[in-house]
Amino acid sequence: NIITPLYVRSLHFFGMSGKVAALAPYFIGDWQGLLNGEPASTSRSAFGDPRVRLTVSFLGAPALALREFAGYRQKTILGAGLDVIIPIGEYDPDKIINLGTNRWSFRTSVGGSQALGRLTLELLADAWFFTENPESLNGATVKQDPILGLQGHVIYTFARWIWVGLDAGFGSGGQTTVDGVAKDNNQNSSRGGVTFGFTLGRRHGLKLSYVSAISTRIGADLDIIVAGYQYRW
Repeated sequence: NIITPLYVRSLHFFGMSGKVAALAPYFIGDWQGLLNGEPASTSRSAFGDPRVRLTVSFLGAPALALREFAGYRQKTILGAGLDVIIPIGEYDPDKIINLGTNRWSFRTSVGGSQALGRLTLELLADAWFFTENPESLNGATVKQDPILGLQGHVIYTFARWIWVGLDAGFGSGGQTTVDGVAKDNNQNSSRGGVTFGFTLGRRHGLKLSYVSAISTRIGADLDIIVAGYQYRW
């Protein structure tokens, strides 16, 4: 289970609209499995690595004053983003399961959005880059290749206060090297999902999401359920 406080601030970025976001996930979890052939279990409750994100829309979404939003109608939007994950979450090099990663992670992305009446089509390409972890289990140094991803969304707005989105994504890469020895663990996975969004008045919003793995070759094969509450001021 993950609780994630998230703060987002809109920006006027040289005439373009942008956002800066900061989030700090708190994990509460139990793990069970086999360790050297024997049943084992553990529990963790702590903060993971926080993330900071900057996004800028450089086409089709100019910075607007609050009173101008009512007259804005989306057409084509293009933008880019940068995420930075800061390695200050709970980490112990003597443990197999950690909530922090003990390395910096960077995500660059570029995407577009096209409105067609009540329908909105979105496409996003991204790439994750990682620094090495010099204090992995048993003192090993772990490096990881970049992970490339592509995701698409089809969103339908029923009214100004409710919308639904169908989501699909694919990721590949991420082979690791441990103390100079490459592992056969290149990841290939695809996921699909659905998201419902509800606006409750001018300042409140709810979002419900479900994501499931379609196919996985080495990587997280799981189902994700997200419930979010948003307050805007």
